[in-house]
Amino acid sequence: MPFIGDLAGVVLSSIILAQAHRIGAGKRLLARMALNIAIEGIVGLIPFAGDVFDAAWKANQRNVRLLNAWLESRKKTERASGLLVLGVLSGLLALAILSIYLTFAALRWLMAPAT
Repeated sequence: MPFIGDLAGVVLSSIILAQAHRIGAGKRLLARMALNIAIEGIVGLIPFAGDVFDAAWKANQRNVRLLNAWLESRKKTERASGLLVLGVLSGLLALAILSIYLTFAALRWLMAPAT
C-alpha cells in the first residue's frame, strides 16, 4: 500500500515543522513549510511520477533551508537590536553629561560678579 509510505513520510516531515513552531517561527514560515510538505505528500500519491517528484522536490531539505535562513535573519536582527540599545544608552549618557556641564556653566555665569 503506497499510501501508508507516503503518509509516514508526511508525518516524519512534520517533525521539522513542529520543531520550527517550538522555536518560535512565524505563521508565514510555518505555512510555507506546511505547503512544501503538502505538495510532496499529495503528488507523492501518484504512482511512479510521485516517486520521481519526491526525489526532485525534497520538502525536508527545502524546509530546513527555510528554517536556517529564518534563524540566521533572527540572529542578525538580535545583533542589530543590541547595537541600537547600546547606541541609545550612549546617547543618553552623552546627553546627561552635557546637561550637567551646561547646568554648571550657567550657574557659574549667573554667580559671576557683575563688572
